[in-house]
Amino acid sequence: MTLPQLKKFLKTATKQDRWWVAVGENVLDETQTMSEIKALSEKYPDWEICMLHESQTDKDGEWILLTEEEVEGEHNPFRPAGPIETMLGEMSKLKADLADAHRIVDILREFTTFNDQYTARKEELEERERYLQESEDALMEKAQHLEELRVELEHKQEKAAARAR
Repeated sequence: MTLPQLKKFLKTATKQDRWWVAVGENVLDETQTMSEIKALSEKYPDWEICMLHESQTDKDGEWILLTEEEVEGEHNPFRPAGPIETMLGEMSKLKADLADAHRIVDILREFTTFNDQYTARKEELEERERYLQESEDALMEKAQHLEELRVELEHKQEKAAARAR
């Protein structure tokens, strides 16, 4: 519905010029007049502006979509505003998608934490493996040295026993 159509409606319906206004999804805190609504439509040309006459709030009235052009066959300004209902449906879908996105982010954070812990544990195990290999190498070297000393001792004992005879 256009502003001229709304003004004409107000004259014939003898209603006060006070409207609740929604700019996009935001409902303004105070009622507005037609001139204030026109100023809003000029200030926010790309936003969908919907209005609800203050007399309709008690009756669960329907929001009126403000349009720039006259829509044929449109006489009742208190018709259901289809685009708002569509937007609410889309909003529900977007909220569900956002909740899914939050869950995915939480899962990714958990995965990142797990991956960081895994990397830290892997590094610890690799360090332990290097330490064990170095320890094993050192033990093998000592065992070989001890074996050489044992063989040398046996050889000296045999020489000493041969001299003592």
